[in-house]
Amino acid sequence: MTFKSLLTGGLTAAFLLTAAQTPAWARDKLEVVTSTTGVLFGTAYIAKKLGYFDEVGLDVSIYDGNGGSNAVAAIVGGSAQIGIVGLKNMSQAVLKGQSLKAIGTGVQGFPNALVVRSELLKDGKVNAGSSLAEKGAVLRDRVIAVTDIGGSSGEFARFILKQAGLPADKATIINLNSIAGQLASLKAGKIDAFVNGSPTIETAVRDGYGTALVVPSRDLKDITAFEYTVQAVRADFLKQNPDVVERYLKALDKAIKVSRSDPAKAKAAVFDFLAEQASADNAYPAEIQDLAWTNTLPYFPASVALDDAKLTASRAFFGVSETLDNAALTDNTIARKVAGQ
Repeated sequence: MTFKSLLTGGLTAAFLLTAAQTPAWARDKLEVVTSTTGVLFGTAYIAKKLGYFDEVGLDVSIYDGNGGSNAVAAIVGGSAQIGIVGLKNMSQAVLKGQSLKAIGTGVQGFPNALVVRSELLKDGKVNAGSSLAEKGAVLRDRVIAVTDIGGSSGEFARFILKQAGLPADKATIINLNSIAGQLASLKAGKIDAFVNGSPTIETAVRDGYGTALVVPSRDLKDITAFEYTVQAVRADFLKQNPDVVERYLKALDKAIKVSRSDPAKAKAAVFDFLAEQASADNAYPAEIQDLAWTNTLPYFPASVALDDAKLTASRAFFGVSETLDNAALTDNTIARKVAGQ
Protein backbone atom coordinates (compact mmCIF):
# COMPACT_ATOMS: atom_id res chain seq x y z
CA MET A 1 0.00 0.00 0.00
CA THR A 2 1.40 3.42 -0.94
CA PHE A 3 1.94 6.31 1.46
CA LYS A 4 -0.73 8.23 -0.45
CA SER A 5 -3.33 5.48 0.02
CA LEU A 6 -2.44 5.15 3.68
CA LEU A 7 -2.82 8.90 4.14
CA THR A 8 -6.10 8.98 2.26
CA GLY A 9 -7.46 6.03 4.19
CA GLY A 10 -6.41 7.56 7.49
CA LEU A 11 -8.01 10.89 6.69
CA THR A 12 -11.19 9.15 5.55
CA ALA A 13 -11.36 7.12 8.76
CA ALA A 14 -10.74 10.23 10.85
CA PHE A 15 -13.47 12.09 8.98
CA LEU A 16 -15.95 9.26 9.47
CA LEU A 17 -15.10 9.01 13.16
CA THR A 18 -15.57 12.75 13.59
CA ALA A 19 -18.85 12.69 11.70
CA ALA A 20 -20.11 9.82 13.84
CA GLN A 21 -19.23 11.65 17.04
CA THR A 22 -20.59 15.06 16.09
CA PRO A 23 -24.25 14.36 17.02
CA ALA A 24 -23.14 13.32 20.54
CA TRP A 25 -21.18 16.56 20.93
CA ALA A 26 -24.12 18.58 19.66
CA ARG A 27 -26.69 17.12 22.04
CA ASP A 28 -28.39 19.58 24.38
CA LYS A 29 -27.79 18.77 28.02
CA LEU A 30 -30.75 18.66 30.39
CA GLU A 31 -30.78 18.12 34.14
CA VAL A 32 -34.12 16.67 35.23
CA VAL A 33 -34.90 16.56 38.95
CA THR A 34 -37.60 14.42 40.55
CA SER A 35 -39.16 14.88 43.96
CA THR A 36 -38.17 11.34 45.02
CA THR A 37 -37.25 7.98 43.51
CA GLY A 38 -39.94 5.55 42.41
CA VAL A 39 -41.94 3.92 39.66
CA LEU A 40 -44.22 6.95 39.37
CA PHE A 41 -41.38 8.68 37.45
CA GLY A 42 -41.26 5.68 35.14
CA THR A 43 -41.88 7.49 31.86
CA ALA A 44 -38.72 9.55 32.31
CA TYR A 45 -36.74 6.44 33.29
CA ILE A 46 -38.05 4.60 30.21
CA ALA A 47 -37.10 7.47 27.89
CA LYS A 48 -33.62 7.52 29.42
CA LYS A 49 -32.92 3.77 29.39
CA LEU A 50 -34.42 3.06 25.96
CA GLY A 51 -32.56 5.93 24.31
CA TYR A 52 -35.56 8.08 23.42
CA PHE A 53 -33.85 11.22 24.73
CA ASP A 54 -30.79 10.38 22.64
CA GLU A 55 -32.97 9.99 19.54
CA VAL A 56 -34.12 13.61 19.84
CA GLY A 57 -30.63 14.97 20.52
CA LEU A 58 -30.86 15.38 24.28
CA ASP A 59 -28.28 14.36 26.87
CA VAL A 60 -30.55 13.94 29.90
CA SER A 61 -29.50 13.28 33.50
CA ILE A 62 -32.22 12.41 36.01
CA TYR A 63 -31.64 12.77 39.73
CA ASP A 64 -33.60 12.63 42.99
CA GLY A 65 -34.10 16.04 44.58
CA ASN A 66 -34.97 14.57 48.01
CA GLY A 67 -38.39 16.11 48.30
CA GLY A 68 -40.68 18.22 46.18
CA SER A 69 -39.67 21.50 47.81
CA ASN A 70 -36.00 20.80 47.15
CA ALA A 71 -36.73 19.77 43.57
CA VAL A 72 -38.62 22.99 42.91
CA ALA A 73 -35.77 24.97 44.46
CA ALA A 74 -33.39 23.25 42.03
CA ILE A 75 -35.49 24.43 39.08
CA VAL A 76 -35.74 27.95 40.44
CA GLY A 77 -32.00 28.07 41.10
CA GLY A 78 -31.12 26.73 37.67
CA SER A 79 -29.30 23.56 38.76
CA ALA A 80 -32.07 21.64 36.96
CA GLN A 81 -33.91 22.79 33.87
CA ILE A 82 -36.94 20.51 34.25
CA GLY A 83 -38.55 19.08 37.37
CA ILE A 84 -41.09 16.31 37.71
CA VAL A 85 -42.81 17.56 40.84
CA GLY A 86 -46.19 17.73 42.51
CA LEU A 87 -48.54 20.46 41.35
CA LYS A 88 -48.85 21.46 45.02
CA ASN A 89 -45.12 22.18 45.36
CA MET A 90 -44.95 24.05 42.07
CA SER A 91 -47.97 26.21 42.85
CA GLN A 92 -46.49 27.23 46.20
CA ALA A 93 -43.38 28.53 44.45
CA VAL A 94 -45.47 30.46 41.91
CA LEU A 95 -47.51 31.96 44.72
CA LYS A 96 -44.25 33.26 46.23
CA GLY A 97 -43.39 35.02 42.98
CA GLN A 98 -41.38 32.41 41.09
CA SER A 99 -42.13 32.27 37.38
CA LEU A 100 -42.64 28.55 36.73
CA LYS A 101 -44.82 26.74 34.22
CA ALA A 102 -46.21 23.21 34.10
CA ILE A 103 -45.56 22.18 30.49
CA GLY A 104 -46.97 18.66 30.66
CA THR A 105 -48.14 15.91 32.95
CA GLY A 106 -46.23 13.30 34.91
CA VAL A 107 -48.74 10.93 36.46
CA GLN A 108 -52.46 11.37 36.94
CA GLY A 109 -54.17 10.19 40.11
CA PHE A 110 -52.56 9.65 43.51
CA PRO A 111 -50.18 6.67 43.30
CA ASN A 112 -48.96 6.95 46.89
CA ALA A 113 -50.51 5.14 49.84
CA LEU A 114 -50.45 5.39 53.62
CA VAL A 115 -48.64 2.34 54.99
CA VAL A 116 -48.77 1.64 58.74
CA ARG A 117 -46.96 -0.79 60.98
CA SER A 118 -48.94 -4.02 60.82
CA GLU A 119 -48.64 -4.23 64.62
CA LEU A 120 -51.06 -1.31 64.92
CA LEU A 121 -53.83 -3.37 63.34
CA LYS A 122 -53.34 -6.61 65.26
CA ASP A 123 -56.61 -6.24 67.19
CA GLY A 124 -58.52 -6.48 63.90
CA LYS A 125 -60.78 -3.52 64.66
CA VAL A 126 -59.57 -1.64 61.59
CA ASN A 127 -59.04 -3.28 58.23
CA ALA A 128 -59.18 -2.55 54.50
CA GLY A 129 -62.97 -2.23 54.59
CA SER A 130 -63.09 0.26 57.47
CA SER A 131 -64.16 3.86 56.90
CA LEU A 132 -61.60 6.54 56.21
CA ALA A 133 -62.37 8.08 59.61
CA GLU A 134 -61.68 4.77 61.34
CA LYS A 135 -58.43 4.33 59.44
CA GLY A 136 -57.32 7.85 60.25
CA ALA A 137 -58.00 7.31 63.95
CA VAL A 138 -55.22 4.71 64.00
CA LEU A 139 -52.79 7.60 63.53
CA ARG A 140 -53.60 9.32 66.83
CA ASP A 141 -50.36 10.07 68.69
CA ARG A 142 -48.38 8.35 65.93
CA VAL A 143 -45.35 9.39 63.85
CA ILE A 144 -45.94 9.58 60.09
CA ALA A 145 -43.02 9.94 57.66
CA VAL A 146 -43.59 11.75 54.36
CA THR A 147 -41.30 12.73 51.52
CA ASP A 148 -42.20 16.43 51.89
CA ILE A 149 -44.17 17.92 54.78
CA GLY A 150 -45.17 20.95 52.73
CA GLY A 151 -45.85 18.99 49.57
CA SER A 152 -48.31 16.43 48.26
CA SER A 153 -47.33 13.59 50.61
CA GLY A 154 -47.65 15.85 53.64
CA GLU A 155 -50.96 17.15 52.35
CA PHE A 156 -52.22 13.58 51.97
CA ALA A 157 -51.29 12.72 55.57
CA ARG A 158 -53.08 15.84 56.84
CA PHE A 159 -56.11 14.99 54.71
CA ILE A 160 -56.39 11.55 56.34
CA LEU A 161 -56.05 13.04 59.81
CA LYS A 162 -58.76 15.56 59.00
CA GLN A 163 -61.09 12.78 57.83
CA ALA A 164 -60.68 11.18 61.26
CA GLY A 165 -61.42 14.48 63.01
CA LEU A 166 -57.91 14.60 64.45
CA PRO A 167 -56.28 18.00 64.98
CA ALA A 168 -52.87 18.39 63.38
CA ASP A 169 -51.14 18.23 66.77
CA LYS A 170 -52.55 14.76 67.48
CA ALA A 171 -49.99 13.16 65.18
CA THR A 172 -46.41 13.98 64.27
CA ILE A 173 -45.52 14.32 60.60
CA ILE A 174 -41.81 14.20 59.74
CA ASN A 175 -39.72 14.49 56.57
CA LEU A 176 -38.01 11.24 55.60
CA ASN A 177 -37.41 11.07 51.86
CA SER A 178 -35.18 7.99 51.69
CA ILE A 179 -36.86 4.76 50.60
CA ALA A 180 -34.44 2.70 52.64
CA GLY A 181 -34.89 5.07 55.60
CA GLN A 182 -38.67 4.81 55.57
CA LEU A 183 -38.63 1.03 55.32
CA ALA A 184 -36.00 0.53 58.02
CA SER A 185 -37.70 3.00 60.36
CA LEU A 186 -41.11 1.39 59.96
CA LYS A 187 -39.68 -2.09 60.51
CA ALA A 188 -37.84 -0.94 63.66
CA GLY A 189 -40.88 0.89 65.03
CA LYS A 190 -39.18 4.28 64.89
CA ILE A 191 -42.09 5.56 62.80
CA ASP A 192 -45.65 4.28 62.74
CA ALA A 193 -46.58 5.04 59.14
CA PHE A 194 -45.28 6.49 55.90
CA VAL A 195 -46.70 7.98 52.73
CA ASN A 196 -44.89 6.79 49.63
CA GLY A 197 -45.36 5.03 46.31
CA SER A 198 -44.13 1.90 44.56
CA PRO A 199 -41.97 -0.09 45.15
CA THR A 200 -41.74 1.14 48.76
CA ILE A 201 -45.35 0.13 49.46
CA GLU A 202 -44.99 -3.38 48.08
CA THR A 203 -41.70 -4.00 49.89
CA ALA A 204 -43.15 -3.24 53.34
CA VAL A 205 -46.30 -5.26 52.66
CA ARG A 206 -44.46 -8.26 51.22
CA ASP A 207 -42.13 -8.45 54.20
CA GLY A 208 -45.07 -8.36 56.61
CA TYR A 209 -44.22 -5.39 58.80
CA GLY A 210 -46.34 -2.91 56.83
CA THR A 211 -49.99 -2.74 55.80
CA ALA A 212 -51.31 -0.43 53.08
CA LEU A 213 -54.08 1.16 55.15
CA VAL A 214 -55.22 4.01 52.90
CA VAL A 215 -54.95 3.35 49.17
CA PRO A 216 -56.43 6.18 47.06
CA SER A 217 -57.49 3.91 44.19
CA ARG A 218 -59.57 1.97 46.71
CA ASP A 219 -60.48 4.50 49.39
CA LEU A 220 -60.54 7.81 47.50
CA LYS A 221 -61.21 6.83 43.90
CA ASP A 222 -63.96 9.43 43.47
CA ILE A 223 -61.77 12.41 44.34
CA THR A 224 -58.25 11.54 43.21
CA ALA A 225 -58.64 11.52 39.42
CA PHE A 226 -56.32 14.51 39.09
CA GLU A 227 -52.99 15.84 37.89
CA TYR A 228 -50.49 14.76 40.52
CA THR A 229 -47.00 15.32 39.16
CA VAL A 230 -46.26 17.77 36.37
CA GLN A 231 -43.30 18.65 34.16
CA ALA A 232 -42.21 22.04 35.51
CA VAL A 233 -39.76 24.56 34.03
CA ARG A 234 -38.82 28.17 34.57
CA ALA A 235 -40.81 30.45 32.28
CA ASP A 236 -37.65 32.02 30.87
CA PHE A 237 -36.22 28.59 29.99
CA LEU A 238 -39.44 27.73 28.16
CA LYS A 239 -39.37 31.01 26.23
CA GLN A 240 -35.72 30.62 25.24
CA ASN A 241 -35.75 26.87 24.52
CA PRO A 242 -39.10 25.82 23.01
CA ASP A 243 -37.39 23.34 20.69
CA VAL A 244 -35.62 21.62 23.58
CA VAL A 245 -38.88 21.40 25.51
CA GLU A 246 -40.65 19.94 22.49
CA ARG A 247 -37.99 17.28 21.98
CA TYR A 248 -38.08 16.39 25.68
CA LEU A 249 -41.87 15.98 25.61
CA LYS A 250 -41.68 13.92 22.40
CA ALA A 251 -39.35 11.46 24.11
CA LEU A 252 -41.67 11.23 27.11
CA ASP A 253 -44.69 10.73 24.88
CA LYS A 254 -42.89 7.85 23.16
CA ALA A 255 -42.14 6.35 26.58
CA ILE A 256 -45.82 6.62 27.54
CA LYS A 257 -46.81 4.78 24.39
CA VAL A 258 -44.30 1.95 24.91
CA SER A 259 -45.51 1.52 28.50
CA ARG A 260 -48.85 0.53 26.99
CA SER A 261 -47.76 -1.28 23.82
CA ASP A 262 -44.89 -3.23 25.42
CA PRO A 263 -45.29 -3.09 29.21
CA ALA A 264 -42.70 -5.82 29.84
CA LYS A 265 -40.04 -3.83 27.97
CA ALA A 266 -41.05 -0.63 29.77
CA LYS A 267 -41.00 -2.31 33.19
CA ALA A 268 -37.52 -3.71 32.57
CA ALA A 269 -36.28 -0.22 31.64
CA VAL A 270 -37.72 1.29 34.83
CA PHE A 271 -36.11 -1.24 37.14
CA ASP A 272 -32.84 -1.13 35.22
CA PHE A 273 -32.77 2.58 35.94
CA LEU A 274 -33.64 2.10 39.62
CA ALA A 275 -30.92 -0.51 39.99
CA GLU A 276 -28.37 2.09 38.92
CA GLN A 277 -29.38 4.60 41.57
CA ALA A 278 -27.29 4.66 44.72
CA SER A 279 -30.28 5.98 46.67
CA ALA A 280 -32.49 3.03 45.73
CA ASP A 281 -32.52 -0.57 46.85
CA ASN A 282 -30.72 -2.40 44.07
CA ALA A 283 -32.24 -5.78 44.87
CA TYR A 284 -35.93 -5.50 44.08
CA PRO A 285 -37.01 -9.11 43.52
CA ALA A 286 -39.19 -10.03 40.55
CA GLU A 287 -42.26 -10.28 42.78
CA ILE A 288 -41.87 -6.68 43.96
CA GLN A 289 -41.18 -5.46 40.44
CA ASP A 290 -44.33 -7.10 39.12
CA LEU A 291 -46.53 -5.72 41.91
CA ALA A 292 -45.05 -2.23 41.78
CA TRP A 293 -45.41 -2.03 38.02
CA THR A 294 -48.98 -3.37 38.02
CA ASN A 295 -49.99 -0.96 40.79
CA THR A 296 -48.44 2.13 39.19
CA LEU A 297 -49.10 1.65 35.46
CA PRO A 298 -52.77 2.80 35.69
CA TYR A 299 -51.52 6.22 36.83
CA PHE A 300 -49.46 6.81 33.70
CA PRO A 301 -51.25 9.31 31.41
CA ALA A 302 -52.48 8.69 27.88
CA SER A 303 -50.24 11.50 26.60
CA VAL A 304 -47.91 14.20 27.88
CA ALA A 305 -50.58 16.90 27.70
CA LEU A 306 -52.22 18.22 30.85
CA ASP A 307 -55.90 17.36 31.25
CA ASP A 308 -58.04 20.40 32.06
CA ALA A 309 -60.60 18.49 34.13
CA LYS A 310 -57.88 16.67 36.10
CA LEU A 311 -56.09 19.97 36.63
CA THR A 312 -59.25 21.47 38.15
CA ALA A 313 -59.67 18.43 40.42
CA SER A 314 -56.05 18.65 41.53
CA ARG A 315 -56.33 22.31 42.38
CA ALA A 316 -59.37 21.55 44.54
CA PHE A 317 -57.82 18.59 46.39
CA PHE A 318 -54.52 20.31 47.16
CA GLY A 319 -56.05 23.70 47.86
CA VAL A 320 -54.13 25.61 45.19
CA SER A 321 -54.71 29.32 45.70
CA GLU A 322 -57.54 30.79 43.60
CA THR A 323 -55.33 33.82 42.99
CA LEU A 324 -53.39 31.63 40.57
CA ASP A 325 -55.38 30.83 37.46
CA ASN A 326 -54.36 28.08 35.06
CA ALA A 327 -52.60 30.58 32.81
CA ALA A 328 -50.31 31.50 35.70
CA LEU A 329 -49.45 27.86 36.37
CA THR A 330 -49.41 26.11 33.02
CA ASP A 331 -48.46 26.33 29.38
CA ASN A 332 -49.88 23.27 27.65
CA THR A 333 -49.20 24.49 24.09
CA ILE A 334 -46.20 22.34 23.21
CA ALA A 335 -47.53 19.25 24.99
CA ARG A 336 -50.78 19.47 23.06
CA LYS A 337 -48.84 19.79 19.81
CA VAL A 338 -46.78 16.69 20.67
CA ALA A 339 -49.91 14.79 21.65
CA GLY A 340 -51.67 15.80 18.42
CA GLN A 341 -54.45 17.64 20.22
